[in-house]
Amino acid sequence: MKFLVIVDVQNCFITGGSFARNIITNKKNFETPNTSFLTYAENLQKSIKQMEQICKLMDTNDSFIFTRDLHPRLHFSLEVTSGNKTIAPDYSGVFPKHCRDKNRLCERANITNKNVFDDSKYSTITDYVEKFSSYIPESISSALIARIPDKKIIGTNLSFLYYAMPLPYYNVIKSLEEKVDFIGFNKNNKTSQTGVPKFTNKKIVIPEPMEINNSVTTNSKLKNKKAIELTKGQYCNYESYSAFNYHWVFKQNNGEGKTSVTKELLPLDIEYSTGLFEYILDQYFSKPSGPNNRTIDDTIEITACGLAGDICVIDTVIQGLLTWNLIYLPLLKDQSTPEQQKSLPKVVFNYSFAGTLFTGLTGIPLNPSLDSEITINLTMDQFIARLNTVTSPLKTSDLPYINFNILDYDGKNIGSISYNGFKFVYKKNNK
Repeated sequence: MKFLVIVDVQNCFITGGSFARNIITNKKNFETPNTSFLTYAENLQKSIKQMEQICKLMDTNDSFIFTRDLHPRLHFSLEVTSGNKTIAPDYSGVFPKHCRDKNRLCERANITNKNVFDDSKYSTITDYVEKFSSYIPESISSALIARIPDKKIIGTNLSFLYYAMPLPYYNVIKSLEEKVDFIGFNKNNKTSQTGVPKFTNKKIVIPEPMEINNSVTTNSKLKNKKAIELTKGQYCNYESYSAFNYHWVFKQNNGEGKTSVTKELLPLDIEYSTGLFEYILDQYFSKPSGPNNRTIDDTIEITACGLAGDICVIDTVIQGLLTWNLIYLPLLKDQSTPEQQKSLPKVVFNYSFAGTLFTGLTGIPLNPSLDSEITINLTMDQFIARLNTVTSPLKTSDLPYINFNILDYDGKNIGSISYNGFKFVYKKNNK
């Protein structure tokens, strides 16, 4: 079975999103974007290209998981601001405010103003297209205006650019966003979250995925496949750059009138799961059985792409490898008879350059050729160096499990990456 994990391709993270402090959802910021229109337009073109690449990846996978970052207000990792005004200057967050869920709230020390959700005035697609019509391809702008002219651009929603894709893919996204349930909080759950929740009390509920049937699309490349959304980031002092598990904890440091936040790596534990592996395994074991009590397809192939390639995408691959090898595989073995162990899957991870953009590279995707060169003049060595700079730390005991494939823009396996001596190492596939 082939699973495509599309990480955080949502409005907050695309060009102009709130993570870049340039909130396209607020009309007043149309007049003073932080970047020039030319740069803005160029980066927007890269986001459009990313959408097209994701559509091609959907053609070759069986099940799609669209993840979305979703933080309560006053999440421990975020700056405390209202508009452009810092309301708690002595409180140091790790990230600018982004991807906030106005229906939930965290309690943070030394902060009395809880009314810090100022994203109530959203622009519509029509507003956006009219403002940037000179920089958007006509085919994209006409599709957006024809399909969703009054749709509000909300940072926590999947990227509005999906709605400009060819009709079969547009129908999948439209139908998916109309569903209520997803892995994580229910969309209709309006309960405010206060204090620090305990994961030991958390029950993972895996809803049924959306079946892509004739009511969604008759496209042969998509029909009979499945799609689901997953949210991460809802817990006040925990953070997940990975789609598989929460792996950071944020702690307040109070002293001399100032409050700062530091982060520490969480232990690898099933209690910190986002529910993604539970979903994947549920789908796998619900497949029909073949001869000798083995599944018809005894390999789970997980391909990750999305935003950002050097943060959440790479951490999704690495944390996925660790959670499988150190949590779920041992757990399944312990609960299986020797005969049942024959049906346990082999799990393979792929990191896809197609459908992936990187931070710090002005929105430009990496595009490796078969000789390991990259079209924006980055060598594979430079790419590896970037991963070594930003990826979550690993323990010595983790190293044997870090091994994943690199897929180029055509979906071809061009090599593999392992972790050796506390550094990523690339091995070219010479086949």
